[in-house]
Order: sequence, then C-alpha cells, then structure tokens
Amino acid sequence: MLVQDSPDALLEKYGPKCTLNEATLDDVFLHLCKMPLSQRTTPRKFTTSSRSPEVKMEREGDRNVEILSFKNIRDESVNIRSELQTCKLDQKLIPSTFTATKNYCSQVKALTVRTSIIYLRFISLPLIQLVLILINMLIALYAFGFDPKGLTLGAIIDNGQIHCDTNLGHPISSGRNVTRPEIDYTCRLLNIIEKLGVNWLGFYFADIPLAIFQGGLILTMIWWDRGEQIKGSWALIGLIFYLARVAVLSLYFVLGSLNVNVKDTTILTISVVMVYVYASDTIWPIEAVVWWYRPFCHCLPLTVTIRVLRSVMTKGWGITHPTVFFGLICFPLIITGISTMVSFVVERRNKK
Repeated sequence: MLVQDSPDALLEKYGPKCTLNEATLDDVFLHLCKMPLSQRTTPRKFTTSSRSPEVKMEREGDRNVEILSFKNIRDESVNIRSELQTCKLDQKLIPSTFTATKNYCSQVKALTVRTSIIYLRFISLPLIQLVLILINMLIALYAFGFDPKGLTLGAIIDNGQIHCDTNLGHPISSGRNVTRPEIDYTCRLLNIIEKLGVNWLGFYFADIPLAIFQGGLILTMIWWDRGEQIKGSWALIGLIFYLARVAVLSLYFVLGSLNVNVKDTTILTISVVMVYVYASDTIWPIEAVVWWYRPFCHCLPLTVTIRVLRSVMTKGWGITHPTVFFGLICFPLIITGISTMVSFVVERRNKK
C-alpha cells in the first residue's frame, strides 16, 4: 500500500467507505502490529471466475493491481471495534497466560521499532523529551526547597526559612535604590511574601518564566508534529498546560512540607515522571501495556487530562464544553486549592 501512494492519499482513497474511516493511518498499522500471528492473513490470489466483486481493480501503467480494502476482512475477531466484544463472548479465543505475555512482548517490540524509527527520522524529538523530563525534575527540587544556588524557592524546607538576605526587605520598604547585582529579584519577592506567612506563594510567581519555557517547548513540539491538524484554540491549550503544571507544583509543596531529603526527592520525582510518561499514552498506547496496569492508566488523572486535551486539539472543543470545563479547568483548580490549604497548615505548624 505504501509503495502505491502516500499515507494521506491512502486514507483519502480507502477511508470514506471502510469501517476505519474515523481512524488514522497510525491506528491502522498499530492494529495490524497487535494482531496475533494466528489471525494474520495474506491477500489471496483470485481467478477470474471466483474473484469477489469487492476486490477493486486499478490500472497503473501496464499492470493490474489488486487492492483489498480493510472492510473486506471477513474475520470478525480482526475487526477493531468488535475485537474486545468477540474475545469476551467466545471463551475459546481467550489465550493462556504464556500466550498473552508473548503477544504483549511482540506488541511492545513492534512499538519499540516504530518509536525508534521516529527518533531516527526526527533527532530533535528525543532531545526535546529529555529536556522536558530534566526540567520536571528541576521543578520538583525547586519546589521542595533544594536549590543548588542556595535559593530555596518555595521556602518549605528548614522550618520555612528563606536562605536570602533577611535585611533585603528594609531598603525596599524604605524606598532606597538597591543596585547590587548579587541581589536576586526572586529573593526580594520571597522576602516580601515571607512577611505574609505564605512563603510558597512566591514560587508561583518565580516559576512563571520556567513555565513559559517548558510550555513553549511542548507547544512547539506539538505545532511542529501536528500543527496543521490543530483545530482548538492555542490560548486554551496553553491555559490547560499551565493549570496542570500549577496542580503538580501544589502537590510537590505538600510533599515538601514533610521535610523530604534530596535523595528521596530525586527518586520520587523520577518515579512520578516515569509513571506520567508510561501511563499518559505519550510513548506507548494504553492498549499495549500489561493487563494489570490498564485500570491504573485509565484512572490516572493525568491520562484523562491528556485524552481530553487531544479532543481540544483535534476536535476543536472549547472551554464551554462540559468535559473540558470540569476536567481540565475545575479539576486542576480544586487540586491546587486543596494542596495549598494543606501545605499552608503544615507550614504554619512547622513554624511553631
């Protein structure tokens, strides 16, 4: 099929009348890769008298090419939409544990090859993903209060004490001109907010440049890969990314108020990032993971967020859509509010 025409032309040619007209070409090939060997079939050669009327004949130059549409596959267990229902009804189709494990390994192998090909074609894609993972780890370390430069953004650790010059607020309040280059503007902001008793609030403001950088990388990667397919509002997409980031930061603050050390913070951050990558359908489709992990994937809030975000991008859902409003706007705000109150209570208790 790929030798005959481009992927877009194939979807346009065979899509309107087949049962996979709502799927992308990646979904078609992913489905074919996931098929067990026992269910895979090759196109049969038909004679003139027994040729099915559903087989299409096309003339390309001096050769006649037989093309079988996906809708002509007679095996109901191969159909994407009825595969799960058929397996549930027919007990004979349920494989043993060893066979199921072998099938999962073959699926992961096929997906690994597919991902490797994508990485080889687009070298910048794995580099961008690596940068995003490192930035997430740096964000968690900052939020927990471990700053290599000595500036504890978030001011959660060490009983809420900020490692900046405590006399910095006096020249600011007195109106004197402070021009010392070694004085950081973030320290000034954190010292002012420290008097209000909500030290973690300053990190939300100090985190805005890093949030813009990370969100810009993600949106650039999406625009570069699927920019022509985006139907939703870019402003809404950016708002969704920022609200999800603020919700994650608020959860980090709650954990940071428990005085977690650097080693545990790093291990926990790596675990959270890897669970996020593994369960968010970013690299592997959820259908390809092991059976005991699927319920966790579907119940994970981040997974639901990303799936709804796809609808915002590809279907043009707006902020007034109930799923978008309650799932991507209200839910992160509720998580942020609850985590903020918990961290505020714990921080005030640590100061006593």
